[in-house]
Amino acid sequence: MKELNTKAASAASAGSHASLSIKDIGLIGHVPVTLMAQVGSVPMTIEKLYAMKKGDVLSMVEALDAPVSLLLNGKVVARGELMAVDDQLGVRVIELA
Repeated sequence: MKELNTKAASAASAGSHASLSIKDIGLIGHVPVTLMAQVGSVPMTIEKLYAMKKGDVLSMVEALDAPVSLLLNGKVVARGELMAVDDQLGVRVIELA
């Protein structure tokens, strides 16, 4: 988890891809961040968007087993697999950006 936080903080900086050192992480390590998991996308027209109603099923472009992207401030910092963690969704990290 420490490596992911380091990469996430690095990706969120001004485009720098250099990893933060353990000494540097002490300066910002306490700052809370929220990673967003992006499952996929659904291309559609505005007409279909406005016609959408409760119960509609939207087919995504991505395959069922495609990795999800973990984003920090809109930037991909990792990719992972969806999984169950007790009664909640979880993500197993398979790649760091």
